[in-house]
Amino acid sequence: MKINQKSGVVDIWNIPKLRLHLEPSFCLDMIKELRYFGNYPEIAKWIDKPLDKKGSAYTLINFKIRKSGPIQLVYKIGKFLSEKGLKKFHPRNIEKNIMGISVYGMIKSTVRKPKIPFDFTTEPGCILISALLHDGGINNAFVPYYWNTDIGLRKRVFEAAQNIFGILPSEFNPSSEDLRFPRVCGLVLAYGLGLKTGNKIFTNPHIPEFIFYLEPEKISAFLRQAFDDEGTVSTSNHSIRFSLSIRGKDNPPELLIHIRKLLYLLGLNFTKPILTRKYTARKDGIMRSSWGIVLTSREDLKIFKEKINFSIGEKREKLNKALSDVKERHFKWKTVEKHVLNVMNDLESKYGYFTRDMVAKEVCRTWSRMQQIFPKLLKEERIKEISKYSGTKAAKFRLL
Repeated sequence: MKINQKSGVVDIWNIPKLRLHLEPSFCLDMIKELRYFGNYPEIAKWIDKPLDKKGSAYTLINFKIRKSGPIQLVYKIGKFLSEKGLKKFHPRNIEKNIMGISVYGMIKSTVRKPKIPFDFTTEPGCILISALLHDGGINNAFVPYYWNTDIGLRKRVFEAAQNIFGILPSEFNPSSEDLRFPRVCGLVLAYGLGLKTGNKIFTNPHIPEFIFYLEPEKISAFLRQAFDDEGTVSTSNHSIRFSLSIRGKDNPPELLIHIRKLLYLLGLNFTKPILTRKYTARKDGIMRSSWGIVLTSREDLKIFKEKINFSIGEKREKLNKALSDVKERHFKWKTVEKHVLNVMNDLESKYGYFTRDMVAKEVCRTWSRMQQIFPKLLKEERIKEISKYSGTKAAKFRLL
């Protein structure tokens, strides 16, 4: 078994526990060619398939009757026949004749016309993975799920899953806030991409490696789904926050760190993960912590709107309001100092000096904010004080 964290394309033959439903005439051709090499018990030995207690090759007989069988059996038959010169039955050619995939004993949950190999490097693939990592998940029985009250988001995730896997056994139900996908999809996601099963608060999942190397448009689709699920907009603070919880309190969720890296790839400057809350859940008595990253720069809010934005109407409106209401000019944390120095240079050229009030007015910052910046620049010997504060006269400074 090989997990494709890097390529994002899953080979069906790497997924265990699947049952393949073949095109009937193709399956009968396989059996017909096999019979040239002996009876069923003899064939079972050829393909290294153990016999049952009575000495019969029941699995092979069942394969002929049902036109379906365990993935390991189908692979071994195909490999055996192709090595005998019948390339028509090579596993790669078998893929073209797979009509459905399911988990053994769950025929009603068969995915029909599967899109083999499963390519998650597409925009639907990014949407589905992001949805499962945020408002969704994969339970311990390998059943993927997604929950959201927004019908538009649920439909988008459902269509993404169908675009990736094939025709799902049930149609989209607009009245249900909970999506459930076949177990076979969970096996592909877990064994093919390495997505973790179970409660994400305890498993601390991460984003598959291949996502970081996709085109910006696909990364945007991944982040749009993530922020639709977990992002919030504050019109009072003119900011966007993204929050996640994890067991314990020492380290932020791996997923939050990866989300921040993806945002950097698109040119956005979010804060480092900040611990916002510690709490003990009543249901299990286990301590958890909530962590968040925040975007406050006006320039970054604009970039977020242009490159990512929200799909949910309410969040889109709040973002527009945050951008239209803000009067104070915002800068990225790393660019504030550079802008302040440029303003100081302009003021000194014009007046021969500058004060805290003069700089604060030009950069639209408070005097108290200047009390943070000026001591730092004085300590670094990038400015000097030429006259001290006296009564109503402000202290004056020059650049060094």
